[in-house]
Amino acid sequence: MLNNYTNIKKIKNEIDLKLSKSNHVVPIYNGINTNCLIDPLDEAFHIFKKYESKIAKYTPILVIGLGFAYNLNHLIKKIKDKGYRNNIYVLAEDKRLIEICLKKELIIDYDKLNIISRNDFQKMKSSFKFQAFLRSNPLIYNSTNAFETCNDQYFELFEIIKSNETIKQVATYVNDLDLKKYLENLTDDIENHINNLKNKTNNRSMNKYDYLLNLLT
Repeated sequence: MLNNYTNIKKIKNEIDLKLSKSNHVVPIYNGINTNCLIDPLDEAFHIFKKYESKIAKYTPILVIGLGFAYNLNHLIKKIKDKGYRNNIYVLAEDKRLIEICLKKELIIDYDKLNIISRNDFQKMKSSFKFQAFLRSNPLIYNSTNAFETCNDQYFELFEIIKSNETIKQVATYVNDLDLKKYLENLTDDIENHINNLKNKTNNRSMNKYDYLLNLLT
């Protein structure tokens, strides 16, 4: 299976490939697996079940993390089966993963799908279409290790979407136990929390996560 991807293995030491126990190829981005290393298809099933009750016919969906599209494809299959017409944006870990997925035809065709990369996130933030999408309070649909691979953009999305539920969703997918606990106990009003951080002049008085929030927002 990996032989089909030999020409893309080890890209600038940032993207590597591993074979899951279920014999599916999984990209490793900066040392972090972007899909499950046991069975990415089974994981995709369970991730969808987690969000299924929150997805209605026209619910906008923001998928964080692409990997090799196992989670995205399962989502698209399910909404197509239901006859839904959801606008979907995907924030991919790296534009090269998008290129690989397109070249290998790994993504199911869906006419309401837009995929952007972390590399282009700053440029896309000024796009009226993307801004309108974010202001529509999309459902945040987390892929494998989404926070760890896209953390800079996550904090910016907090500020744009201003969704308290987003913080709780993020916390469920964070592996760092200290950060998980911090996010779970964060003030309900994320906008005021961020503004208060910006007004602080002594960064040394902040804990490390507040300091990170201050830098990234």
